[in-house]
Amino acid sequence: FLLNRLNERNLLKEDNNMIDCGIGLGFTLFDFYLQSLSLNQNFTFTGIEKQKVYVDYLKDNLLSFWNDELNLIEDDIMNHNYSDYNIVYSYTPFRSEKILNEFYNKLTNEVKSGSIIIENANWGLGHFDLLRKIDLLEPIEIDDIHIFVKK
Repeated sequence: FLLNRLNERNLLKEDNNMIDCGIGLGFTLFDFYLQSLSLNQNFTFTGIEKQKVYVDYLKDNLLSFWNDELNLIEDDIMNHNYSDYNIVYSYTPFRSEKILNEFYNKLTNEVKSGSIIIENANWGLGHFDLLRKIDLLEPIEIDDIHIFVKK
């Protein structure tokens, strides 16, 4: 119930635009979608995925569960511009420390101040502890999970 925790701390906006970077089959973003139904804020959900097999499976089998509330983009996450999103979720989409660092810096530079970055791996810290090394991000601990807010 992370969205409830974010709401309790006044970190959600009236209008929330959330993206899952590397959505896969969309299970995590779908959980956020279900959580959002009980909140009084507006949410839009986008998933970006470069693996066609996942995109096709989502379109053919799972999209109907979303009630037309998922924007699905087939592309590489490094090609996308994140300036329209105020909540960005990922599960350490790269194994290379160098490329992962480039991705996190890209996100940080493109999102607006007050935007939330949620990394799933290692209780929100991601691999290589890269998010804590970015000066523009403020770590916030919520129930033993770390999220990052752009200053």
